[in-house]
Amino acid sequence: MKRLNCVLIVDDDRVSNYITENVLRSLAISSMINTVSDGQAALEYIKYQCGEDQDYACPDLIILDISMRMLDGIEFVKEYRKLHTSQSSIIVILSTLPLRQDQIKELKSLGVYDYFVKPISAEKIIGIMEEHFSAVK
Repeated sequence: MKRLNCVLIVDDDRVSNYITENVLRSLAISSMINTVSDGQAALEYIKYQCGEDQDYACPDLIILDISMRMLDGIEFVKEYRKLHTSQSSIIVILSTLPLRQDQIKELKSLGVYDYFVKPISAEKIIGIMEEHFSAVK
């Protein structure tokens, strides 16, 4: 399995972040796992880390909560797509509840690759890795 440059977790739930981070670390898919607690902080992180000259910590994978204060997952994705970064990240959504069909349709139209009900598992991460990152080992 390919090792990713960086994974960004965007979630305001500390317990969920702890679980997600532990799953990612147990799979050793990236030595750099960063966490921010809202969509606005994620946008600032990406603006800083994914500039033309600074892509060291630009995330290959963004694991994003759909329901957050400040800027929710859908609004984050809309704003993220407006950014001109040196790299495009794979975005997957986490939700505490199954999403409605209209939400899934909107997310897919915005280029979100998948969504999962929390907590994320090793099997789900492996599936993401195999689907989106297996071309380069």
